[in-house]
Amino acid sequence: MTTGKKRPRVVQGSEAGVEGSKAAVGSTHTKSYLFFLDAYQKKAKAANKSPRFIIAKPVFRSRCSPLKLVKVNEALTKEQKDAVERVGFGLMLKLKCRMLNREFISRLVKHFNLVTKSLEFGRVWVYTITPNDVRRALGLSCGMIAVPTDCEDHHFEHIRKMFGKGKKPLKRGVTFAMMQQIFKTGVADVKFQTSYMLFVLSFFLCPTTKDVAATNFYPSVHDLLQTPTYAWAEFVLDWLVKEIAKYKKRSAKVVGGKKDSVGIAGCVLLLMVGSEGEPMIQSWTTKLIKERIAKEETLELVDPISE
Repeated sequence: MTTGKKRPRVVQGSEAGVEGSKAAVGSTHTKSYLFFLDAYQKKAKAANKSPRFIIAKPVFRSRCSPLKLVKVNEALTKEQKDAVERVGFGLMLKLKCRMLNREFISRLVKHFNLVTKSLEFGRVWVYTITPNDVRRALGLSCGMIAVPTDCEDHHFEHIRKMFGKGKKPLKRGVTFAMMQQIFKTGVADVKFQTSYMLFVLSFFLCPTTKDVAATNFYPSVHDLLQTPTYAWAEFVLDWLVKEIAKYKKRSAKVVGGKKDSVGIAGCVLLLMVGSEGEPMIQSWTTKLIKERIAKEETLELVDPISE
């Protein structure tokens, strides 16, 4: 990840919440972005606490659910996990973080530059996110073949035959409940692999604000032999940028007399983690992220950067 004059500090061993084994010694975990740097915390605490600089606690809806993915992974059989490895999504099985701190992510979204794909905190602190960063953070392939998204009739028919009942149409598409039933069977066939990929795309890597798999995911799971060769890292990043752009254009709705924040799609968890060392998906635990975010809550952090 390209940065400004400074880079996030790296913490090691037990400081990063890694306990016990010798294997943990020397392992590195990249700290989250600017909000968790001690120097910035001190500066923020001493900043002018004018109301126009204080960040209200924003809440937004998101289908990105690391908790749901962790629970699904925990229930899979060894045969099913091996089947996931074969389609190139094996590192999705290593996700440990169960939380999605919406307040923290909303602050990162606020400072995300859609043109440069960067988190920008003033002129000095700039973190440009590239497909290679996504590869390191999530363990995704940087293949040379673009992920296909044009859903043609044969793609839809393939999914209908696999998930539909007889000749009945899929009225709502492939829902989480349908995928969950397949996971529970313990079977590790093509239908399971297709279900798992649609699930990971729909509820973690490229979620929308709906609870069904988007039809433009169908072409990417049509030929499972091709899936490991796709440029997944670039696809996930582009999807996130597109969804953040939509989020910034929409305004909050009023439901039942109360302001209801609009939903945001895409893998927003990606904004919370760094990019050094091995794939971060297996390093970032809920405990580690909570320790970082807790600093904001105790310091009543304000954002000294005006728009």
